[in-house]
Amino acid sequence: MRKYWLIAVGCLTVAIGAVLITTNWPSVGPTTSSQRTSVQRSADYITSANCKECHPAEYESWHDSYHRTMTQRATLETVAASIDDISLHSRGRDYRIYQQDDQIRIQMVDPDWELQRRSKGLPVDGIDDRPVVDRRIVMTTGSHHHQAFWIKNGNGDEFLQVPFVYHIGTKQWIPREDSFLEIRSHEDENALWNDNCVICHTVGGRPGLDVLWEKYDTKFVELGIACEACHGPGGEHAKVHRQAKANSGNSNPNIADPTIINPARLEKAHAAAVCGQCHAEFYPKQRSDWSKNGYADSFRPGELLDESRVIITYAEAQKHFNLRENRLGLAPGDSAYWSDGTIRVGGREYNGLIESACFQRGEMTCLSCHSLHNYREPADQLARQLNDNEACLQCHAEFRDRISQHTHHSAESSGSQCYNCHMPHTTYALFKAIRSHRIDSPKTRNFTTSDRPNACNLCHLDQTLAWTAEYLHEWYGQREVDLDADSRQIAASILWLLKGDAAQRAITVWNAGWTPAQATSGGDWTTPFVAELLVDPYAAVRFMSARSLESLNAQLDSSYNFIAPEKERQLHRDRIVNAWQRVERVQYPDRHDRLLLDSTGIPKRNEVDRLLQLRDNRRIVIAE
Repeated sequence: MRKYWLIAVGCLTVAIGAVLITTNWPSVGPTTSSQRTSVQRSADYITSANCKECHPAEYESWHDSYHRTMTQRATLETVAASIDDISLHSRGRDYRIYQQDDQIRIQMVDPDWELQRRSKGLPVDGIDDRPVVDRRIVMTTGSHHHQAFWIKNGNGDEFLQVPFVYHIGTKQWIPREDSFLEIRSHEDENALWNDNCVICHTVGGRPGLDVLWEKYDTKFVELGIACEACHGPGGEHAKVHRQAKANSGNSNPNIADPTIINPARLEKAHAAAVCGQCHAEFYPKQRSDWSKNGYADSFRPGELLDESRVIITYAEAQKHFNLRENRLGLAPGDSAYWSDGTIRVGGREYNGLIESACFQRGEMTCLSCHSLHNYREPADQLARQLNDNEACLQCHAEFRDRISQHTHHSAESSGSQCYNCHMPHTTYALFKAIRSHRIDSPKTRNFTTSDRPNACNLCHLDQTLAWTAEYLHEWYGQREVDLDADSRQIAASILWLLKGDAAQRAITVWNAGWTPAQATSGGDWTTPFVAELLVDPYAAVRFMSARSLESLNAQLDSSYNFIAPEKERQLHRDRIVNAWQRVERVQYPDRHDRLLLDSTGIPKRNEVDRLLQLRDNRRIVIAE
């Protein structure tokens, strides 16, 4: 009998732990539970289609969001890629994705055969007569940055991830094992949808694992993140208002009633929990119940998260994951966190929020900045009226007329935008850096105690940590710190790019392509250092290196493939550096030393090699 280890850590698109069995195509049906709190728990779900009747504007704004399209049935309309007849190859395996009538299909090595062989300890590679299957792609996950695809297993009771994802921005098919910030093997088990994804990528998702029979009976109410994921089951709410309309001929859908939850009317911890039910790093208090029912019974909007799960803080991550790392093959406990306790995995914004003074000592929630129905654009769903600094000034009005006095930057500059200093791009997700949601300030004490890149040096890429520490001391009275020779003499960005760990390299190389950082730091001097990461051990870092080089107008050959053999990537790196050295460049004699450039503006190869030899090669796994 197989062993089942189930640990929920937010909304991953990859399975973790041992192999798990999934189910037939999940059915749609109501979920009920006994009354536990004042929150309505016994009402039936009715789906978004029934909410539209009374809330058409809210329905339309939701319909335009990426929440709706998080999980969809795979059709020619919902699949982001253009499906012609696509041939893919990775790690000795061939794949064909093609269209047949209104279906999207894939030909690939039989995943059931591979699973059976692995369960017996038998090899799956180096075999000439591996069976090939032809299956329909039935479901997609994601629609904003990249899209994953799912097929049924041979018995129709498991949903297995196709071993490729489609990157929407660059229109690339990328092997799944290369799509996260990790180094993994295609020999890992096929990712399963039912054991984890169903929890946050549907409404009312229940994994339905039957351990005895080693199978799933997964159910959900609606694909994607829809109305009732945030407002709770709407059956009783609809019944009350329909009855009111029948009795009086009128029903005001904007009148509050206890049968539905409006997150905007909740106390801050309860309001944040609505988003945190998916946007958090956590594990369930009752794993056996989770593997069967998910949080369909144990959580309703309006409740607190800690009633049903343990939020994984930095200390909890080290304790919980490190104890199980060898057994479960999970990431090191600190992969998800910087050493100052700041979450660095995208999609876990709740963990950052609850560590922020704005939440702990103020009234800030997710809805202080975001709006699910009155947003500027679907990409980030920031509230329409909160342009630029307005989100912060609604609480910190005392800075409105003295921005420059506070920031020591021009009021119109990127250095006077609150979020650039207090929410820098130090979180990683899906081939990019995103803003940290732990709202804090750059601190000199972190320069010697934390591995987290600071906001100042992610914009002033050409400056040292010592330079930043001096200004933080002069402007804000922060304590002076003792820094090592490299931190005093070499630009912090170069140190992070060359000798940092995989997370530092990923964050810094993305910021090297960030327009405000390029404008502040000036010129294309970063090109040879960014090019070094074209041969980085982590595929995701190589991908971002190539995109930053494109933003620097480097002569990156269109044939560069970030998952090509290392020798090919080395040739591209050398070609870019040589081309950069041949053309006329702006000289920076006042900055040459800290930029590791010689008197002619060429990188000091011995120093570059020295830092590369010092690289932090700790295992990092950020699977988002």
